[in-house]
Amino acid sequence: ALQTRTDFGKAGYGGAAPPQGESHRYQFTVHALDVEHIEVDADASGAMVGFNVHFHSLGSASLTVHYR
Repeated sequence: ALQTRTDFGKAGYGGAAPPQGESHRYQFTVHALDVEHIEVDADASGAMVGFNVHFHSLGSASLTVHYR
């Protein structure tokens, strides 16, 4: 496994931070890939990771949850 740069500017999960008093939606998606690993390094942007994942995706499943 490899964690890459997120919107927080570094690798790793930054946690939920919904707006105060509002319900917020989070989507978690897993992909089955046609390769063992994608060719990105830990400093890759989300756009680069997304491009490579979608290029190699055989299928995916998503879970949408609401947090308040």
